[in-house]
Amino acid sequence: SKKILMFERSQVLAIEITAPTQQVHLTKQGDNWVLESPIQEKADQSSVSSLLSKLEFAEVQEFVSETGEDLRTHGLERPSVSIRIQHQNEDNWRTLELGNRQGETYLAHNPERSLVFTVKEDVFQSLSEEVWQYRDKDVVDVEQDEVTQLTILGDESEIALRREESKWIVEKPGEQKDKEALSYKFWYPIDDLKFESIENSTSSEFPEPDISVVVTLKDGSTRTFEFVKNGDQYLARRVDSGRRGTLSQESFEKIQLRVEDIVEADVPVAG
Repeated sequence: SKKILMFERSQVLAIEITAPTQQVHLTKQGDNWVLESPIQEKADQSSVSSLLSKLEFAEVQEFVSETGEDLRTHGLERPSVSIRIQHQNEDNWRTLELGNRQGETYLAHNPERSLVFTVKEDVFQSLSEEVWQYRDKDVVDVEQDEVTQLTILGDESEIALRREESKWIVEKPGEQKDKEALSYKFWYPIDDLKFESIENSTSSEFPEPDISVVVTLKDGSTRTFEFVKNGDQYLARRVDSGRRGTLSQESFEKIQLRVEDIVEADVPVAG
């Protein structure tokens, strides 16, 4: 087979990537990937999926040795980077190790096979990503279907919405009361917010927010997300966990919402 690593994506339970400066450990919990180390938090699902796709479809470029006797010659005695994948109902991990660079490729092998072969440079790059690549970057970590109420607070404004089945209805401000709000005009910009960087410390003081988003969930609990322009930076924080980081200016501007821009024009809810 010319596959560089044999596995079935649906059967993968854990991934471990080892590089000179870090080790990344990911596990599957239900349908979601979780980052176990070096930081414990929900993983960026698209990044993990992209990594698995890269490995699933990557093929050997050239077979270099059929015996693999002298791994030192190929830089594989102490690999530059390696990845191990654990399959469901298997004790052994499936492993790919990368050694010396050879032109525009890298020498590699699977410990369970004697062959030494080359792989494309992008495989090496995929395994050399910083842990940031695998961290969950969502600012608002709730699903729309979990939310029953939403309040968006600005310096001098308040938009309050309630969810009735699949519709969002305005409660405040009064002049727009009972109009239907269009979720793609407010929820999508909120849901798409991504941290550009994440602070490791949550203990320092957070500036007074310019915008607060408060969601009420079906179980009655609330979560608050705060946003502020601080000098030349745009900051965001999950109040419940303290997780905080920076946003792009474009993201910050997208959540400066006016109720007039999100309602279905002149269509009150029947009732």
